[in-house]
Amino acid sequence: MLAVGIDALGMSLWNSRLIIHIASATAVFMIVSMLRRQGEGDAYDLKLPEIRIGVKRAVLILILVMAIAIALSMEQERPVELYLTDRSGEVPSCSEISDVRVVVANHAGKETYRLDIIADGLALSSHQFALDGESIWSLNLSSKELRNRSRVEIALYSDGYLIRRVHLLTKS
Repeated sequence: MLAVGIDALGMSLWNSRLIIHIASATAVFMIVSMLRRQGEGDAYDLKLPEIRIGVKRAVLILILVMAIAIALSMEQERPVELYLTDRSGEVPSCSEISDVRVVVANHAGKETYRLDIIADGLALSSHQFALDGESIWSLNLSSKELRNRSRVEIALYSDGYLIRRVHLLTKS
Protein backbone atom coordinates (compact mmCIF):
# COMPACT_ATOMS: atom_id res chain seq x y z
CA MET A 1 0.00 0.00 0.00
CA LEU A 2 2.90 2.34 0.71
CA ALA A 3 4.26 1.87 -2.83
CA VAL A 4 0.81 2.55 -4.30
CA GLY A 5 0.53 5.73 -2.23
CA ILE A 6 3.98 6.91 -3.29
CA ASP A 7 3.13 6.24 -6.92
CA ALA A 8 -0.22 8.05 -6.59
CA LEU A 9 1.59 11.15 -5.29
CA GLY A 10 3.88 11.05 -8.33
CA MET A 11 7.01 10.37 -6.30
CA SER A 12 9.78 8.21 -7.67
CA LEU A 13 10.62 4.84 -6.16
CA TRP A 14 14.41 4.99 -6.18
CA ASN A 15 16.23 2.71 -3.74
CA SER A 16 17.66 5.47 -1.54
CA ARG A 17 14.36 7.32 -1.44
CA LEU A 18 12.35 4.15 -0.82
CA ILE A 19 14.14 3.74 2.51
CA ILE A 20 13.20 7.30 3.45
CA HIS A 21 9.56 6.66 2.51
CA ILE A 22 9.39 3.46 4.53
CA ALA A 23 11.05 5.09 7.56
CA SER A 24 8.69 8.07 7.29
CA ALA A 25 5.61 5.86 7.05
CA THR A 26 6.81 3.79 9.99
CA ALA A 27 7.26 6.95 12.07
CA VAL A 28 3.81 8.23 11.09
CA PHE A 29 2.10 4.94 11.95
CA MET A 30 4.02 4.72 15.24
CA ILE A 31 2.85 8.22 16.25
CA VAL A 32 -0.73 7.39 15.29
CA SER A 33 -0.54 4.16 17.30
CA MET A 34 0.87 5.95 20.33
CA LEU A 35 -1.89 8.55 20.16
CA ARG A 36 -4.58 5.86 19.90
CA ARG A 37 -3.18 3.84 22.79
CA GLN A 38 -2.95 6.87 25.02
CA GLY A 39 -5.39 6.35 27.86
CA GLU A 40 -6.05 2.65 27.19
CA GLY A 41 -5.22 0.33 30.06
CA ASP A 42 -5.24 -3.07 28.33
CA ALA A 43 -3.14 -5.72 30.13
CA TYR A 44 -2.05 -7.25 26.83
CA ASP A 45 -1.02 -3.92 25.40
CA LEU A 46 2.52 -3.49 24.15
CA LYS A 47 4.48 -1.44 26.65
CA LEU A 48 6.52 1.19 24.87
CA PRO A 49 8.80 3.59 26.67
CA GLU A 50 6.66 6.38 27.97
CA ILE A 51 7.04 9.43 25.81
CA ARG A 52 4.88 12.39 26.54
CA ILE A 53 4.06 14.08 23.28
CA GLY A 54 1.12 16.40 23.03
CA VAL A 55 -1.27 16.18 20.12
CA LYS A 56 0.01 19.48 18.71
CA ARG A 57 3.61 18.27 18.77
CA ALA A 58 2.66 14.92 17.25
CA VAL A 59 0.86 16.67 14.38
CA LEU A 60 3.84 18.98 13.84
CA ILE A 61 6.23 16.00 13.81
CA LEU A 62 3.96 14.23 11.35
CA ILE A 63 3.86 17.27 9.05
CA LEU A 64 7.65 17.67 9.30
CA VAL A 65 8.28 14.02 8.42
CA MET A 66 5.89 14.22 5.47
CA ALA A 67 7.49 17.46 4.23
CA ILE A 68 10.96 15.92 4.40
CA ALA A 69 9.79 12.80 2.55
CA ILE A 70 8.12 14.86 -0.19
CA ALA A 71 11.11 17.23 -0.56
CA LEU A 72 13.58 14.35 -0.84
CA SER A 73 11.48 12.48 -3.37
CA MET A 74 10.94 15.40 -5.75
CA GLU A 75 12.68 15.10 -9.09
CA GLN A 76 15.73 17.34 -9.18
CA GLU A 77 16.12 19.76 -12.07
CA ARG A 78 18.37 18.40 -14.76
CA PRO A 79 20.30 21.42 -15.95
CA VAL A 80 21.34 21.83 -19.56
CA GLU A 81 23.01 24.83 -21.15
CA LEU A 82 22.48 26.16 -24.66
CA TYR A 83 24.68 29.01 -25.81
CA LEU A 84 26.42 30.52 -28.85
CA THR A 85 30.10 31.37 -29.24
CA ASP A 86 32.35 32.53 -32.04
CA ARG A 87 35.72 31.04 -33.02
CA SER A 88 37.46 32.63 -30.06
CA GLY A 89 34.86 31.35 -27.58
CA GLU A 90 33.17 34.71 -27.02
CA VAL A 91 29.55 35.71 -27.54
CA PRO A 92 29.08 36.57 -31.23
CA SER A 93 28.46 40.19 -32.15
CA CYS A 94 25.65 41.04 -34.57
CA SER A 95 27.87 43.58 -36.34
CA GLU A 96 30.52 41.03 -37.29
CA ILE A 97 28.87 37.68 -37.86
CA SER A 98 31.34 35.02 -38.85
CA ASP A 99 31.13 31.36 -38.02
CA VAL A 100 28.95 30.67 -34.98
CA ARG A 101 29.30 27.65 -32.73
CA VAL A 102 26.15 26.28 -31.05
CA VAL A 103 27.04 24.54 -27.76
CA VAL A 104 24.86 22.23 -25.65
CA ALA A 105 26.31 21.30 -22.26
CA ASN A 106 24.55 18.55 -20.30
CA HIS A 107 25.04 18.44 -16.52
CA ALA A 108 22.52 15.66 -15.85
CA GLY A 109 22.34 11.98 -16.65
CA LYS A 110 22.07 10.57 -20.14
CA GLU A 111 19.56 12.57 -22.19
CA THR A 112 18.44 12.65 -25.81
CA TYR A 113 18.00 16.07 -27.41
CA ARG A 114 16.81 17.61 -30.66
CA LEU A 115 18.18 20.92 -31.87
CA ASP A 116 16.20 22.88 -34.48
CA ILE A 117 17.72 25.80 -36.36
CA ILE A 118 15.16 28.19 -37.83
CA ALA A 119 16.10 31.26 -39.85
CA ASP A 120 13.49 33.93 -40.59
CA GLY A 121 10.70 31.41 -39.95
CA LEU A 122 12.13 28.70 -42.23
CA ALA A 123 13.62 25.49 -40.84
CA LEU A 124 17.29 25.21 -41.83
CA SER A 125 18.18 21.97 -40.07
CA SER A 126 17.35 19.62 -37.24
CA HIS A 127 19.88 17.56 -35.28
CA GLN A 128 19.23 14.72 -32.84
CA PHE A 129 21.90 13.60 -30.40
CA ALA A 130 22.37 11.96 -27.01
CA LEU A 131 24.61 13.25 -24.24
CA ASP A 132 25.91 11.50 -21.16
CA GLY A 133 26.25 13.39 -17.88
CA GLU A 134 28.75 16.26 -17.88
CA SER A 135 29.29 16.20 -21.64
CA ILE A 136 29.21 18.78 -24.42
CA TRP A 137 27.90 18.71 -28.00
CA SER A 138 28.59 21.46 -30.49
CA LEU A 139 27.70 22.42 -34.04
CA ASN A 140 29.34 25.03 -36.27
CA LEU A 141 27.11 27.31 -38.31
CA SER A 142 29.05 28.92 -41.13
CA SER A 143 28.63 32.51 -42.19
CA LYS A 144 27.26 31.15 -45.50
CA GLU A 145 24.27 29.68 -43.63
CA LEU A 146 23.73 32.95 -41.77
CA ARG A 147 24.11 35.24 -44.79
CA ASN A 148 21.00 37.26 -45.68
CA ARG A 149 19.25 36.16 -42.47
CA SER A 150 17.97 38.75 -40.03
CA ARG A 151 16.97 36.37 -37.22
CA VAL A 152 18.15 32.85 -36.42
CA GLU A 153 16.40 30.86 -33.71
CA ILE A 154 18.02 27.83 -32.12
CA ALA A 155 15.61 25.68 -30.10
CA LEU A 156 16.58 22.72 -27.90
CA TYR A 157 14.03 19.99 -27.18
CA SER A 158 14.07 17.06 -24.78
CA ASP A 159 11.35 14.39 -25.02
CA GLY A 160 9.47 16.66 -27.43
CA TYR A 161 9.34 19.59 -24.98
CA LEU A 162 11.09 22.89 -25.62
CA ILE A 163 13.63 23.41 -22.84
CA ARG A 164 15.94 26.15 -24.13
CA ARG A 165 15.90 28.70 -26.94
CA VAL A 166 18.37 31.33 -28.12
CA HIS A 167 18.13 33.91 -30.88
CA LEU A 168 20.84 35.37 -33.04
CA LEU A 169 20.00 38.71 -34.64
CA THR A 170 22.12 39.70 -37.62
CA LYS A 171 22.38 42.85 -39.70
CA SER A 172 20.94 42.45 -43.18
